[in-house]
Amino acid sequence: RSYLNVQELVESRRSVEHTHQVLETFNKILSGMENAQRGWRGYVFLKDDRELNILRTGIQETNRAIAQTRQLTQDNLGQQRRLDQLQPLIAKRLTVLQQFVDLVRQNKADLSTQRTLLKQTLILQQDIQTRLQEMEGVERTLLQQRAAAVDANVERSAQVNGIGYILSFSILTGVFLLLQKQIYTRKNAETALQQVNEQLETRVQERTMELAEANVSLAAELKERKLAEQSLRDSERQLRLITDALPVLISYLDSKQYYRFNNRTYQEWFKVSQKDLTGQSLKHVVGELAYQTICPYAEAALAGQKVDYEVEVPYRDDGARWVHATYIPDFGEQGEVKGYFALVSDISEAKRNQAERQQSEEQIRRSEERLHLVLQNMPVMLDAFDEEGNIIEWNRECERVTGYRADEVVGNPQSIERLYPDPAYRQQMMQAWSDRGNNYRQWEWDITCKDGSIKTISWSNISDKFPIPGWASWGIGVDVTDRQQAEKQLRQSEQRLSLAIEGSGMATWDVDIQADKALWSEQHFKLLGYDPAPNGEVMLEKWRSRVHPEDMPKIREASTRSQRERSPYSMEHRIIRADNGEIVWVAAFGRAVFNEAGQAVRFVGILIDISDRKVAEEEITQLNQALNRQVKQLETLLEVIPIGIGIAQDPNCNHIKVNPAFAKQLGIPSTINASLSAPNKEAPTFKIYRDGKELSAEELPMQYAAAHGVEVMDVEVDVVHEDGRVITLLEYAAPLLDEQSQIIGCVGAFLDITERKLAKAALQQINEKLEIKVQERTAELNQTNADLIRSNQELEQFAYVASHDLQEPLRAVTGYTQLLAKDYEDQLDETGQQYAAYVIEGATRMQQLIQDLLLYSRIGTRDLVLAPVDCNAVLKRVLDNLQVAIAESNATITSDSLPLITADKTQLTQLFQNLIGNAIKFRREEPPHIHISSTWSSDAGRSHHSELQTPNSETQTTISAAESAYLFTIRDNGIGIKPRYLERIFEIFKRLHTRREFPGTGIGLAVCKKIIDRHNGRIWAESEPEIGTTFYFTLPPSPYGRPNLELNRDSTD
Repeated sequence: RSYLNVQELVESRRSVEHTHQVLETFNKILSGMENAQRGWRGYVFLKDDRELNILRTGIQETNRAIAQTRQLTQDNLGQQRRLDQLQPLIAKRLTVLQQFVDLVRQNKADLSTQRTLLKQTLILQQDIQTRLQEMEGVERTLLQQRAAAVDANVERSAQVNGIGYILSFSILTGVFLLLQKQIYTRKNAETALQQVNEQLETRVQERTMELAEANVSLAAELKERKLAEQSLRDSERQLRLITDALPVLISYLDSKQYYRFNNRTYQEWFKVSQKDLTGQSLKHVVGELAYQTICPYAEAALAGQKVDYEVEVPYRDDGARWVHATYIPDFGEQGEVKGYFALVSDISEAKRNQAERQQSEEQIRRSEERLHLVLQNMPVMLDAFDEEGNIIEWNRECERVTGYRADEVVGNPQSIERLYPDPAYRQQMMQAWSDRGNNYRQWEWDITCKDGSIKTISWSNISDKFPIPGWASWGIGVDVTDRQQAEKQLRQSEQRLSLAIEGSGMATWDVDIQADKALWSEQHFKLLGYDPAPNGEVMLEKWRSRVHPEDMPKIREASTRSQRERSPYSMEHRIIRADNGEIVWVAAFGRAVFNEAGQAVRFVGILIDISDRKVAEEEITQLNQALNRQVKQLETLLEVIPIGIGIAQDPNCNHIKVNPAFAKQLGIPSTINASLSAPNKEAPTFKIYRDGKELSAEELPMQYAAAHGVEVMDVEVDVVHEDGRVITLLEYAAPLLDEQSQIIGCVGAFLDITERKLAKAALQQINEKLEIKVQERTAELNQTNADLIRSNQELEQFAYVASHDLQEPLRAVTGYTQLLAKDYEDQLDETGQQYAAYVIEGATRMQQLIQDLLLYSRIGTRDLVLAPVDCNAVLKRVLDNLQVAIAESNATITSDSLPLITADKTQLTQLFQNLIGNAIKFRREEPPHIHISSTWSSDAGRSHHSELQTPNSETQTTISAAESAYLFTIRDNGIGIKPRYLERIFEIFKRLHTRREFPGTGIGLAVCKKIIDRHNGRIWAESEPEIGTTFYFTLPPSPYGRPNLELNRDSTD
């Protein structure tokens, strides 16, 4: 029987491993299909033949995975049938992808064909995923059953092995017979398996013939749809570029709310790879609080509703975010909901920047007004055209030169015919303009003025290089009828334009790429902190030396992309002024200029100081954060305040929201409408009485206050519930007003005074009995104090005994487990060895935890032994205790001269050892540097308070004159602590890292806190992640005054 159990155990484990292998082949099938899909998508979008190799590799991986699945599930006829249904679908989908690629390569796919193939691909993908999920569910059910069988076999084996030592000979004989029977059974199974394989091979050949016929049919259909392929490829490329740029979460969840698809943004939000995220539940990924927030919307989507909402979601690891989410249900062929598509975007930034956008819009409006004013008063002609070719801008110089007013030209479709009345000449000009485009210089054309005179205008159009929103093209013209006068006017125009640019705070730059030189405006020199050069020419290295080192890679990337794509250059970065080292934020805009060979030879643009805007953005962010904190505080206050609060956001108070306290008073859930003015279906069932008369809806305090615009104060009403229960409320109501002092709702406060009234009646009787109870209580307290003293002594004794009794079984567990792992090493597989290691590791951690708990308990129960203590000697002893850790970490520990204080020497040693030990343990790759120092604050004889300002911090610790103390500082350069955890690190068992990263029980800082509390001091910490942490603690002097600094330091040892 023992051997059979072992055999069953081995077979059960093999079956579990076999099930894991089957599940792994499912993943390989999906992985191969994803690779094929990626190769198909890459070739369609990029036209790169290397992507075809990925497609072919994906197809081969899929086929191999299907073959492995068929081989592994040959003993499961149900899975074989499902695989027979799945394999043709996969083959058909891979064939469709290959046909799509062939159409793309031949440029014969029209839009209709592409849409049909894409639709067919999506339908096949859904069917494949459904069938794979069904097969995976079957295997996971088998896995659970087989795992349970393994556990049962392990238990049975343990029981039978005990008996087996007594009946070994008879069992061995039975095992031999069973082995003979097992061998015979296995041979029969192998024969049956061979027959099944032959049948499967026949079915595969039949299925192959069917697929070949399907391929012929598909080839004929694809031939008719080739014309749509090019259009679909272009549209899909554009769509791909757009979706790749969207910072939104895109996912698909099944009916059980498990992720089946997610995009790359999930990895950025939740720090989990796409592969690891697939198959996890929504609740596990987003956290409990976030799941409670979004669960109703997910359930609505699974009920078949399209859901669109905005809500603030408290994600587990990434903090709260405002999101805009859309859930679209996915229906099956029978109308059932198989899952839903989720699109989630982070709108926190949009909400924070709402005020900023309004301010920016106002600045833009003013800038546009100033720009329009500048353009209107430019000493050169300026006109602009819309997309239809109509003139939309005609400045005053145009009016002066031509005689046509702006209202005669702008928006007039006949303007071009007036200015160029000769049809042939006009046609020649328009054709030349169309051929040349919107990038030309000094192009001369004759224009007919209003008085009939003809003037020659030299036009320059640079709208392609400097586009202006709303203008399809724009140009600058100069009247060159009188060339000398025109040149003079041009110089004046250039001076005015330069003054306009300088006056607007913009700096200009013109880079000669080949010569690595630049031509700067005077404002450019000033912005970088240089004295202007006589001709404005500098080497480009002078600019590079002023760019912040962290920003240079981004600038190079943007510049290279602008030249490669011939797109505008736009970048915000920092510069370091040469004169004072000040860091200034600037915005750079420009465009490359190319020669006839298509090479970039120049780079021209402007530079604007945006430091004030950056400061304003930071201030806005801080204000928004403060506002959010205040809103959260207010919401929390409404949740916990014991006073009932009701808020109506409509003048008629038809809908009243209540906080938990008010809902409890009214006997209703806090989520329903509490207004008696609501429609009958929504109105609650309680009634309101005052002085025995039921109040109508119009007479209720909140409705009355909103209707008459007055405050209602100190009104007592009785609330009668449907079950006859009555409570008395003291009410206050006031109207809510908008910015125009119009009533938009009402707010009410409701205090339950039912108990107060009852208490008032019983107050006299209580007062009479109070004196007697006080006397009795005094006696009880005296007895309790004696009991507490005895209890503390018993608790200390119990802590010692409990720790000893708890550690003894753990030592036994550790010892016997080590013997088991050593003596039965050849009988335990790798999993058994690992389990034994887990037991030993867990018992060791438990022993350390018990020892730390005992230490923590002793600190609070043992009496302090206060005596003069030399902190320098204490520090020396601590360093001796930690010399191994110091040597291993190559730590450097320095200290100032430390004082003599009155304290418990043992606990003070524990305090220093815990803090310095933590500084060594929580280190970065570089060796630790730790410094210990102290300062004294004494204000004896003064009535005011002094303040201890911790270095490099805004934190102030106020110590009164009667509480003057030493402030100790222990500073390190370790990994640091995030600010939000600084208030919680002194909690018992609080850990910020896993045991694999840093060992420990999480009690060390709690022990430090308890030691400081017992010495009537304070302890806190300041930290910056990846920079270091500073721990501060205060220790008061002796109650008889500041310790004598002249005491013999050696005597304390």
